[in-house]
Amino acid sequence: MTITVTITGLDLTPIIWRSESLWIPSAIYVHHAIKGATKGPVYPQGTDNATATLEGRCPRTAANENLLRSMIMAEATVTGRGTHTARVMSITDANPSNPAWIYFTVGMMEV
Repeated sequence: MTITVTITGLDLTPIIWRSESLWIPSAIYVHHAIKGATKGPVYPQGTDNATATLEGRCPRTAANENLLRSMIMAEATVTGRGTHTARVMSITDANPSNPAWIYFTVGMMEV
């Protein structure tokens, strides 16, 4: 599977995208409190925006570290397991002691 990520205004060519998880929506539940009761009914109320995790790597350079930081909260188009428009919520460096490569995980949420 080929994974492509595009963010307007950013050149993501140094990044090698390695994997994309399934896009899974979270269930939303509404809890109704009943006065004087210890428990109230809980009702399903649809689903929240789908989330997914992408993994990638790029050479460890100051420019690429700045590139990854600039992706936070950016809106991206992800193609791989379908096409999704999502916001970058988090980026985690999986092995900060590696001098040659940044192996990272990106948390995404559909918008």
